[in-house]
Amino acid sequence: MCGNFGLLLLNLAAGGRIDELLDMMLRVTMARGAQSAGLVTYRDGKGTRKRVVNGKRTDLCDKLMQMFARELRRKFTKPTIFQGHTRFATTSIAGFDGCHPHQFSPPRQAEVWRYDPSTKATFKPSTCNVETFITHNGDLDFFELQEVLIPLSGLQALLPALLHSPLPNSGDSVCVAGLLELMRTAGVWKDSVRFGYVFGALEWAASPMVLLNNNELWSAQTLARVTALFEEEWKKVMARPEEAPSLEALRALFTATMQDELRPNPDPDPIPNPNPNPNPNPTPKPKPKPKPTPNPSPKPTPTPTPTPNPSPNPSAGQAARPGRRDPDADAPPPLRRQGGQARAHALAHAKPQARLPLTLTNSNPKSNPNSNPNPSPSPNPNPNPNLNASPNPNPNPNANPSPN
Repeated sequence: MCGNFGLLLLNLAAGGRIDELLDMMLRVTMARGAQSAGLVTYRDGKGTRKRVVNGKRTDLCDKLMQMFARELRRKFTKPTIFQGHTRFATTSIAGFDGCHPHQFSPPRQAEVWRYDPSTKATFKPSTCNVETFITHNGDLDFFELQEVLIPLSGLQALLPALLHSPLPNSGDSVCVAGLLELMRTAGVWKDSVRFGYVFGALEWAASPMVLLNNNELWSAQTLARVTALFEEEWKKVMARPEEAPSLEALRALFTATMQDELRPNPDPDPIPNPNPNPNPNPTPKPKPKPKPTPNPSPKPTPTPTPTPNPSPNPSAGQAARPGRRDPDADAPPPLRRQGGQARAHALAHAKPQARLPLTLTNSNPKSNPNSNPNPSPSPNPNPNPNLNASPNPNPNPNANPSPN
């Protein structure tokens, strides 16, 4: 359990009662936690924070008020706010890191734009100190960003990458301070651009944790460049002599201006050519030489097929004629010799068929039903149909005559 209390001083005449009122509120909230306590206020635009951890024999209220006494003795000249907290540790030890109020990023000087109520739609800048303190009750277990539930461990890695500031401690409450910084813009263009990036642009991207793991989140340099672009265009709008008739009209005007500024140019201007004449010294191009027309190759003249010699039949007692037999005599008409090219074309496109043994008794395939009508187109290196017959040096068919 924890206790939160605060005080806003509006009546400056009641400044002398601040000490009394803070002491009373602190002792009441100690019932919800008396292990540690803290108090913060602002002077001249800068925050002053004091935090203490209670001991075994110390009074938490007296200890904190003694540390804060210097801030209470000063004279109040403007409205002042005080914010305090007492803590009973629930998820971490009762140490100084868990003591409230918490701050994620250190204070910085920034240009803050504030609305001028004496005008219709005019904002004026001023340089101020920017910092954020928070006190809260309860535990932070997760946060939903772009419909993704991010646990505490993920926030402890994501917030330093978005705020470009190291994680102050390992507690959960300091992440609440970091989340509040993401949502609080207060007229600062850098914070406003970051808010639009985190809660607007990342809606159309991948999960924030995926971008974090891939090192694809905006760096501090990228955020600064985009912020400078917005600030430049905003100052141009504020410097216009015509004032916008209303805040709604000013918003619409600046939105249209930034849409035109951020829209990519689909047709960029080409690089100007310093020479206006694209071809100041024209060189006549050589006429292309006509390509030689290849002479058409003469068609092969078909060679008349010689009349095949009758196949020698040793058994019939006829002598084989000396001379070479035409190797195409037994081939079908498509494979007969019609010149080298025609024969090669026929051999290349002939369908492979089973090779059958040649017969020696009949060389005409049509008269023999057992012969292959389409023999293999492979040329026969042996012109003698009798492939296994030994050459007979004796032309006499009577190979073994009886000696006289």
